[in-house]
Amino acid sequence: MNPPEEQTKRRVLDWIGLKKEEVVPASSSAEELIERIKQLQQENAELKARKDLQDLDPAEIEALAAETAVSILKTVHVREAEAKAAASELLESSAKKATAALTSAEKRLADASAVADKTILDAQKAATDTIESATKKAASLVAEAEASAKQIRATLDAEGQQIRTE
Repeated sequence: MNPPEEQTKRRVLDWIGLKKEEVVPASSSAEELIERIKQLQQENAELKARKDLQDLDPAEIEALAAETAVSILKTVHVREAEAKAAASELLESSAKKATAALTSAEKRLADASAVADKTILDAQKAATDTIESATKKAASLVAEAEASAKQIRATLDAEGQQIRTE
């Protein structure tokens, strides 16, 4: 192995927590190394969780605060996206319901208007028929009254003539 490759390998081994005295078996595969990295990350997270905040130096506190802020921001973004999706769905549903209600109201209004128009036309026809019937009856009664009056006048004239002649 040439020195740059050894240095690179040593950096990786140092990074995953193997000391110089510890030798990596030649049979270590990439999967085993990845598994070791995951195990070390888990241990690191557990150690961070156990460490008292008073023991942290300012850089560690800043890093922890940054991690927390990023985590909170991710959560906020996820919740915001969920809220926007829910609001959008609610608006769409409300718009559909409003459109359906408006369509239904317009149909009922059209139906009621048609019934009202028909009722008005029927009432106008009935009124016209009643007026025509009353007019005809009144004309008939007037004609009868005039005929009766003429007959009475003729009878009275005849009686008046008879009385004069007598």
